[in-house]
Amino acid sequence: MEDYQKEDRWCVPLCIEYILKRKEIETDAKKIAEELELREDGIDFDLAMLNQFLRKHGLTCFHNSPFGNLETDLLLRDELKPGNDILAAYNYAYLTGEFRNGIIRHMSVVLRHNTSEDKIYLCDPPDREFGVDLVRLNNAMDLNYDRRFGFYIVVPKE
Repeated sequence: MEDYQKEDRWCVPLCIEYILKRKEIETDAKKIAEELELREDGIDFDLAMLNQFLRKHGLTCFHNSPFGNLETDLLLRDELKPGNDILAAYNYAYLTGEFRNGIIRHMSVVLRHNTSEDKIYLCDPPDREFGVDLVRLNNAMDLNYDRRFGFYIVVPKE
């Protein structure tokens, strides 16, 4: 896995590569970026585009936009299980407190949820792991920023 994450626009292909490799599907971020038509400002992803790509690999996904901390707790409890992977799409500028930068669309892989700390641990592939406050992440997924923000749960296609 090459370290493309230094460039913000690579977050979507790197997250997809991370998930596919966990499922022992060989690919690389460069091929994913080409297929998903990486542009100067990143990939203009949505649920249909992600599903079109994932179905080629025996996977599918659904989108959930949380409406509060309790809903996010329940979603993660129910969906963060073996065989599933979760992508988080959010406003990175809000999450980091860099509001002056406006909206910076970003995607990370959800690794785990610590309910006692109310933290969600994310990964920016290839290896940057970090914990974020559940409330802050929910606020960074505000649909007023972008209706595509939220969680994308990746599951085996039935």
